[in-house]
Amino acid sequence: MPGATLRRACGRSAGRPQGRAPHPHRAGRARSVAGGAANQGDCGVRDDVGPTTRGAFDMERFVAAEAALAEPDEDFHVLGIGINFEDGSGEIESWHDPQGWDLHDDDETNALLIKQVELEALAALRPWVSHYASLGLMCAGNLAESLLDGQRDDFGGGPEFYVVHRKDDAPEDLVALGDFPEFTVKLAAMPGKELTVRPFVRPINATILFNAARQGIAPGLWCDEVNSELAPLPAEERDDWLARRCLPGSTLARIMKRWTRSGGDIELFGMVGSAEERTTGNQPIEWLVPGLVPKGALGLLVAEHETGKSTLLTELAAVIDSESDAPRMFLGTAVSARGVVVTVSGEDAESIISDRESYFEEEHGPACGFVIDARGKTLDYVFKIIERIPEIALLIVEPVTVFLEGRETDNSDLSSFYNRFNDFIVRKGCGVLLAHHVVKSKRKLTSLGDFDWATRGGGASIDRARIVIGMLDRGLETTMVGIVKQNFPPSQALWAPVKQGKLFKRNSATLRLEPIASESPAPVSRSMEADAARVLGVLRTRVAHGQIVRRTGKSELWEAKLPELADLSRGAIRNAVAALIASGRICDGPDGLQIIAPPEDEQGAN
Repeated sequence: MPGATLRRACGRSAGRPQGRAPHPHRAGRARSVAGGAANQGDCGVRDDVGPTTRGAFDMERFVAAEAALAEPDEDFHVLGIGINFEDGSGEIESWHDPQGWDLHDDDETNALLIKQVELEALAALRPWVSHYASLGLMCAGNLAESLLDGQRDDFGGGPEFYVVHRKDDAPEDLVALGDFPEFTVKLAAMPGKELTVRPFVRPINATILFNAARQGIAPGLWCDEVNSELAPLPAEERDDWLARRCLPGSTLARIMKRWTRSGGDIELFGMVGSAEERTTGNQPIEWLVPGLVPKGALGLLVAEHETGKSTLLTELAAVIDSESDAPRMFLGTAVSARGVVVTVSGEDAESIISDRESYFEEEHGPACGFVIDARGKTLDYVFKIIERIPEIALLIVEPVTVFLEGRETDNSDLSSFYNRFNDFIVRKGCGVLLAHHVVKSKRKLTSLGDFDWATRGGGASIDRARIVIGMLDRGLETTMVGIVKQNFPPSQALWAPVKQGKLFKRNSATLRLEPIASESPAPVSRSMEADAARVLGVLRTRVAHGQIVRRTGKSELWEAKLPELADLSRGAIRNAVAALIASGRICDGPDGLQIIAPPEDEQGAN
């Protein structure tokens, strides 16, 4: 790094907090370094490091503690699986002591580098943390550091994962569960530097683990997922807790069979086994907006012009990145998720977006998300920026057409474009919502189903998104929003049925889309519902033939003297039309009555 003086962290006497012994699984490394300290300056184990409050560091005591830690109990056994990292030069210590890292002479720059390296290491370890946690292993970042000390260590450590089993229940090859090929992580924060990630396994005494866990399980610096519900309960005894944490031999055998078949590849591991065991495509889904905007997946928002698309995206960013503790609503739906939102704009200047944001400040507080003015910039420029952002909950990119390099009708160009975002989702674990336009056509969009042909790029674009949201202009400052396509398991509750939209009024004073008829409509009689179903069928036929039908006047249905409605009075037809509008099956716009409901709704009355 230009202007940086990188120094070996072990050369700093204050590098390790006082009162703590070296990390147990690194004791071997500590002894080897100590043995060669005469040739390495002050990079060996120092007398002023370790439990100085109890006197100078006692290696014999430490070795004895290691032996006790590895001594198995008679009833329960524990296998510890840990993940370690180090760089080849020694500039970053192999133990997880970032507070002791000296990466730069300047303290402020050093602190910034440490934070960036922490986040990059965390991102690299996250897939393994999630993998072992999904197997039912207790994982915590602080237990590894407290097992030998016998006291709670808030400084950090790990991550380490613990397999608890009865003495004779473990498969012979259980240690292979912690065997995967080491890999390297290139550090963006320190160009030219990389971390090597390696696994390790060690036996853990079950009683020592219980005592350490009783002191509290915390996520730790490198482990942001923690099974806190797996910690001992206040009055829970050792035997009861270990029995609860114990994995049956049959479960361990199944895990090892899948692990062997997958060759220690966690991605392949999720693809092998029974339907219940396989996780591919069946990971828990986290919704930023329940049933509408997912995290960890690609979404597409397709809209006609003047429907409020850009404003809706600004509101979405304000709701997710809100600082307010008040209940938050988006499109009439309560939202609880929070996180960093990044907006990439290829059309609007930052000043225009800021002006929109001001409308939402009173409710959500000052905007704190990222806004990237990418007008005239390439997709490569965008990715260079967003890759540097440590944590992202939602990435919004508007519009697709500005950043798509190539032809939107070329499958290869589209695949290249969407694959970059899908790869980014895998790396960051965030949601991505791309805003897209419809084709220019004389044919008017009348339903959400029309997005199948009207979306630019057609099915090739729609197929690449996990969920597609459509916005239709219904006239009179009215917008319909609905799900055009989705690819989620049936167990997921969607925001609305596919291709059945909800109507919203565009409020020019607040820039919000406000739900229309949010209150439940008054109940209708069975005969009135039958009339409404008949009117809907006739109305659908006439609109499909390009005829304009209005609620009243010379263009209303009663004036047409239709034989299908000959037995209905003018009032009955008007009441049926009013009921259809109230129930959201049709809407009244400048071009007359328009159909919203799918054809099967006409068969609703018998």
